[in-house]
Amino acid sequence: MRHIVLIIIIASISLNSNAQNLFRYLDQLSSNKGYFTVKPVLGNQKVFYFTCGVGDPAYDHPEEVDLEALYREIHDTTKIPKRKVVLKWCKDHFFETNFISIEKNDCCIKINPLFIFEGRKMKGDDTSSMLTRNTRGIEAFGKLGGHIGYYTSFYENQGGFFPYEKEYIDKYDVIPGQGHGKEFKETQLDWAWVTGHINVRASRNLEFVLGYGKNFIGHGYRSIILSDQAFNYPYVRSQVTLFNRNLFFNSIWAQTQSWNHDSDFVSNNHTFHNAVYNVLGWNPPVLQGVNLSLIHGITWKKSQKSNFLAADLRVSPFRELNIYAQTRYDKDNNPDKKFGYQAGFEIFDVFELFRINDLLAVLKNTGATRSYRNPLRWHIQAEYNSNSLTAIDPLQKPYSFAHYAEPLQFSLDKETLFISDLTIYNRVEISFMHSDNSIRKYTDIKLSLIANPTTGWRIYGGGYKRNSDTYYYIGTSICPERRYEREM
Repeated sequence: MRHIVLIIIIASISLNSNAQNLFRYLDQLSSNKGYFTVKPVLGNQKVFYFTCGVGDPAYDHPEEVDLEALYREIHDTTKIPKRKVVLKWCKDHFFETNFISIEKNDCCIKINPLFIFEGRKMKGDDTSSMLTRNTRGIEAFGKLGGHIGYYTSFYENQGGFFPYEKEYIDKYDVIPGQGHGKEFKETQLDWAWVTGHINVRASRNLEFVLGYGKNFIGHGYRSIILSDQAFNYPYVRSQVTLFNRNLFFNSIWAQTQSWNHDSDFVSNNHTFHNAVYNVLGWNPPVLQGVNLSLIHGITWKKSQKSNFLAADLRVSPFRELNIYAQTRYDKDNNPDKKFGYQAGFEIFDVFELFRINDLLAVLKNTGATRSYRNPLRWHIQAEYNSNSLTAIDPLQKPYSFAHYAEPLQFSLDKETLFISDLTIYNRVEISFMHSDNSIRKYTDIKLSLIANPTTGWRIYGGGYKRNSDTYYYIGTSICPERRYEREM
């Protein structure tokens, strides 16, 4: 009998240390007396027996043990204090994973809250109180089977704006990238945000997306072809790939909307028009990391139309490095304002690119250092844009490449842009951004505590300088939007 007790004790230790792989490692468990193997008893898959190959007569007859009952005894959560169960759930779902995650077979749904609570203040302005923004919403995404995916988000906003932001909003009657807003408490604006899409993978080489949101063509922070700085719009996107995905064709059909608040609503205040972007791309099999795309865009309203031709190039000599460029030719513009250009590079992790982590591993093996784990990840990006196009003025004509009085591409004359993000242990991030264009000089420095790397929840504070004015901000957020209002 004491041998049975001893076996149960040893099995309990093994099971407790391998709870996720209940029966995988028992046949590899070594001891002073031999090794254990696990085999199912015929006719009852719930009961297992142990045999120990030590040649001891006491172990010649295998004993049956109900491992499931043993497992339930070891992992009986009713014996764990409820306070610890609640604290562990909060730790996992607030700081590690999605807030709600339900998975069954090939279907899943993940749900997260969305919010922005932020305060901003202009340096030297003692006449006004701190400007605030509060955003509350929700997002849900997942998949239905192996061929259908979905995403949707909604949030409601209220917020105040600085004078230079109000000037832009008053001119175009839109909040940058956020659409139209209504007055709220005299000094603030109230606006809503809705986006979503369903993507269907019909086959290995064919995919469709039906959505309401934004699209982006390119590899840089900006795009002179199709950017995500304008408001959401309905679209249908398709992709066809051929020759082992070395050749692909994308097509985006969108319905955009002119917005001119100076005219009467009845007299065509909201003018709908159509836009199509066709992208033919090639990934040469003999040139790994090279992608070349040719783009044709056209927008029209009845017999009026505008169109352009463009090219996009990306070269990745290393996994951590992208070198990219774009050019655009608008054939409907004035002769001296037909072209746009972009050139830049992006290093996703400087330490990986220059093999700093490999060097630390070598030092660890030689005994020069105790650990080779590098807690740092450094991302940098530099970019130049030039887009002297007359069609970028969304109020110029109702069939320009614009939506809600904002251009669908990078719209400033010239810009030099530099971005640097240093992440420490995936929890602390120091961000730097500098932009110099024909309207303003802009420099932003931000320190963020990443509370949840999965959802993007962060607590942050920093400041930015726009021309000669300095601004400070502090806040917390879970929100997927790209924020352009500070970059005007």
